Amino acid sequence: MGKMTKMDKQRMTRDKARRDAPFREMEDIAKDKNVCDEALMHNYTRAFTLAIRHRKYAEAMRYGNILASYYREYDMHSRLLSLQNHMVNVERQLSSQTKSRIADKVRAKSGAKRVKKVTDEVSQ
Repeated sequence: MGKMTKMDKQRMTRDKARRDAPFREMEDIAKDKNVCDEALMHNYTRAFTLAIRHRKYAEAMRYGNILASYYREYDMHSRLLSLQNHMVNVERQLSSQTKSRIADKVRAKSGAKRVKKVTDEVSQ
């Protein structure tokens, strides 16, 4: 594999910024006091589904919890039940993702284990 050039690093930084832009935008919208709750719920829903599509399950759980608090506040029971269903699935995915990352780190730390094959020749 080739050496990482300055252009490659810049491209990676640009790509990461492009991927994270909607989430940063959502944080800016949430800080704005002039945005009504209905618009916030809509934007949190969009951020929740986008985080799931990008497989950022921790982000999705964070947005899901905020969205659930809005649904509780405005007594939207059917939406709350549906969201809780989705969050159970996301939580399962998050735990699976976390377990696999831990296993990868353990595997990388221990290194590849080589087993020597011992051949016993038995002469009769």
